[in-house]
Amino acid sequence: MDDKTIRAHLDSSEFDAFFYGNTDSPAQFAVAFLDAENRALFGCDGNTLWLSRHSLDEHKERHPEVGIDDYRSIPDIIQRAQVWHGCGTKRYLLLWIGNKPYRAALKTDSHGVGAWFLSLVISGKQKPPKGAVRLR
Repeated sequence: MDDKTIRAHLDSSEFDAFFYGNTDSPAQFAVAFLDAENRALFGCDGNTLWLSRHSLDEHKERHPEVGIDDYRSIPDIIQRAQVWHGCGTKRYLLLWIGNKPYRAALKTDSHGVGAWFLSLVISGKQKPPKGAVRLR
């Protein structure tokens, strides 16, 4: 998939169904296209950033203030955010102040093939963890 296709899917009723946990929705959903620069930055070969049903359900329970439109902003967050590493092996923290101040986390799998979106919170805390290294 390319960026345009993924953004269209995020604006679709398919994503609505995924976000609201419809039983016939898939177990994962593509939420961003990773261009060559981002693949190198995150150390993965795949060009798709995935969000799992399990991660989304857990995160929505802990952070009900983060809505569907916030999740639809993921491609912009991936492209524009500061990226920090040092939050764990193959884990990255993204900080971005767009319409809202976001803190997001993602990881690449142990084989460096896939990338997974882990969390999204609205937070005024725009400082990385101690010892993290800014990559972008």
